[in-house]
Amino acid sequence: MSKVQLINRSDLRKEPKYNTTNEALSPVQVCVLKDDEKDPIQKITKSYFTDVNGNPIEKITKEKEILLVIESENMSGEEIVVNLPDHYGDFKYEGEEITENKVLKMNVGGDSEKIKLEIIPRRRKRHEFSRVLDDEERSEQRERHWNKLKTKHFPDNDWGRTEFDTVGVNYDDFKADYPELYAEMVAKYPNEAIAERYLPELIESGSDIPKKVVFNKGDKVYKIVPKGKDISGPSAYYLSEKQMKKIKEKPDSLEQTLGLPLSSVSGSYDVFEMTAQEDGVSAFESTIAPTEQSGKPPQGSYTTTGGGKQTLIIDNGDTDLWEKSEDPSESITP
Repeated sequence: MSKVQLINRSDLRKEPKYNTTNEALSPVQVCVLKDDEKDPIQKITKSYFTDVNGNPIEKITKEKEILLVIESENMSGEEIVVNLPDHYGDFKYEGEEITENKVLKMNVGGDSEKIKLEIIPRRRKRHEFSRVLDDEERSEQRERHWNKLKTKHFPDNDWGRTEFDTVGVNYDDFKADYPELYAEMVAKYPNEAIAERYLPELIESGSDIPKKVVFNKGDKVYKIVPKGKDISGPSAYYLSEKQMKKIKEKPDSLEQTLGLPLSSVSGSYDVFEMTAQEDGVSAFESTIAPTEQSGKPPQGSYTTTGGGKQTLIIDNGDTDLWEKSEDPSESITP
């Protein structure tokens, strides 16, 4: 087993907060590298309790000792904090009671770690075991993971020190092969010069040709941004209600599915809504392309798979067509 300590919550080292300037649905791009050049994704995959023989248990009954099992991927050498908010007063670690003010700190040694806990003999509720890490702690761990990747591939959050590519549609081919669609998308901008500045990024962020979609009054779209950000800017990247539902079903794949650049990743995210103000409001939809990002000089790369559906709303700043929420409707901590 790895080294585990029971420490005062007040002794936890606080990580600095990192600000990002881009919203979470900014596009990303990729040129595929060999598997051994990619940075592995670090995450806690599962946590549960077993008896001392390793048999999973859902309720405390007659056990005098149990094992807390934490399964992870690519976390070896990392330090994690284990909080047990549903079990304050239920357990001891090495003779000391785990309380609201005491948390377990563990240095991860492998993909499956076990912590032996002593049951405190008292009258207890027979509740089901639930998650081990609360949202705040999980968010802090994720922030540490992203900050390590940013150091390598997005130094100082400086776009001048990073390369960013998508394996998406070629813009010149799109213009040549789909002149009517091109003209319709250009018409959404104030003029053609502005369109030629921003439209290539939208087209190349997708792995297929955009298709037109229509919204009616009251229809909603969604934007996911790093926690603390808003959607007041002109970013055209949104999600349909269907895609938002899929993200919530598998939140741990959020960054990969949405092809997020390192400027837009976060320990947790806020979700904002935007509502159509009249019938027949048009927008465009495409599949998010895979992406690659690396620092200068490169030290491997950070890649995403893409695959989610993005709704491209070029005229989202037109208040006659769209109303943006000022406050988030919910938060997500993958």
